[in-house]
Amino acid sequence: MSNNDNETQTAETSQSRYNTRKRKLSEEKETHVKEVKVKQDHIDKSEHKKLKPVEDNNEEENGEEVLLNETDDKLEETKNGEPEEVEEIKDDLPSESEKRITRSRKSRKRKLSEEKEKDDEVKPETSRKRKERDEKEVEEVVVKRKHQDAILTVEDWRLQKVQSPIALKHEDSNEYDNFDPLEFHGHWDSEGDASFTNNGYTATVMFKNREAPFLLGGPLHEDIFVFEQLHFHWSSDDHSGCEHIFEGKAYSMEAHAVHYNSKYGSFKDAVDKHDGLAVVAFFLQATDDFENDCFKKLSEAVKEIVKINSTTDVRPDCLTWIKEGAQCKGYYTYQGSLTTEPYFESVTWIIYPKPIHISNQQVENFRAMKSTPCEQHNILNNVRPVQTPQKKLDIIYARSHRLSV
Repeated sequence: MSNNDNETQTAETSQSRYNTRKRKLSEEKETHVKEVKVKQDHIDKSEHKKLKPVEDNNEEENGEEVLLNETDDKLEETKNGEPEEVEEIKDDLPSESEKRITRSRKSRKRKLSEEKEKDDEVKPETSRKRKERDEKEVEEVVVKRKHQDAILTVEDWRLQKVQSPIALKHEDSNEYDNFDPLEFHGHWDSEGDASFTNNGYTATVMFKNREAPFLLGGPLHEDIFVFEQLHFHWSSDDHSGCEHIFEGKAYSMEAHAVHYNSKYGSFKDAVDKHDGLAVVAFFLQATDDFENDCFKKLSEAVKEIVKINSTTDVRPDCLTWIKEGAQCKGYYTYQGSLTTEPYFESVTWIIYPKPIHISNQQVENFRAMKSTPCEQHNILNNVRPVQTPQKKLDIIYARSHRLSV
């Protein structure tokens, strides 16, 4: 065989070897890419949903691209006459690939760990906010139900009458925050005239020569209630002189500011109507050696009306002491009756639970009043006993504030 033939055969053999190795490398590249993709899919499925794999995918894809480019460069070098380097490339390929996969896994593991730490920080706050939101929603539902149970239909509520007085307990009431402020207009003005009378049953304050005080707002809604008179209830001791009982406790006295619905024109025409009257009640508690200066305007004047049917003039601002009671944060209201004959169930009761303090002697002055012309009997007890309702009471605790003008 000639030298030319040998050279030709050698070239053909090298070319064949190059083609074979190139084909094998191509197959290995395809196999490797498939393996990487399979592993990548497996990793993606097991990762947290919040993890953003785009960056890592790019890292791996970039790594694969670099690796394939390096392999193509080696193949190009082999094609140019250095086929012996291909074997080294073949040997190095799995090792380099594994390194890149390992780096990618470590990167993903680190990101997962960071995401988990962030989640651990966020979850308690998120859970807390969710709990607060749920509690708020529950509270809104409860308030809405109480709102509906309370009285928003005034006409219906005013028909739910019972005999008065009653025993009040806060736990039996429905809290209600949506009333307008209860407004007192003119109750402690210094204009006009005022009188204080012993009618044989109680002591009564009335105004004249002035615009009559009035109430509006609160459970009275759109109606205006005009002041008619204020009177007192007491007993022979300082522990049972009130008519309503609050949380099982009785006080020394109870004052009732009686108002009639202006739409009926007069007390006489309103007294028997289901929405005819509104009575604001204040508790008074006797305390040793404590004299209420504001109440003194009446406690001293009562000495002038010991005889039945006697009357005396008092200062027109003689009711300033009720401002103290009306400073309470809230009041109780229910639909009841008069506590004197004929006991018409025509009263919207408004009761302030915080007692006004006066002295023992100031209460004692009222017990000196006579109940008969012969002056043989004193008014020692003008309290109607607590009535037992025959049906469930709809008592509302209104947390609206008083507004006085």
